[in-house]
Amino acid sequence: MKTLLKNLYNLLFKSGAAGRHLNLLLREFELYWQRLSKGFDDSDTWCLATTNARWIAPRLERFMELRNGYPIGLSDQEWEEILNKILFAFKTIAKDDCTLTYKNDDQIKEGLELYAKYYLNLWW
Repeated sequence: MKTLLKNLYNLLFKSGAAGRHLNLLLREFELYWQRLSKGFDDSDTWCLATTNARWIAPRLERFMELRNGYPIGLSDQEWEEILNKILFAFKTIAKDDCTLTYKNDDQIKEGLELYAKYYLNLWW
């Protein structure tokens, strides 16, 4: 909250352009209120793929550290390879700014398909 108020003060009074920045000020308050009331703001929906990937990637990394089994029909090594492919896809998407231009399109597609296929197996 202190950071928000400091930024708003600087924006309005130190720049000397209060009129130009009034809309930005109102938008910042709106986004701040959304974060307080919903836990996220509208900016998270601008590129939902990137937002989701940034949320999923660190949790998937932790899941991989904690896991103590693997789906029926797979070996531990196969499961680890699958999880690494899924993680690669999400980490690559998380780095994006929603230009959606990737050098590794096939690997991302494979990782996302594996994520969908094994989604219900992501528990320990």
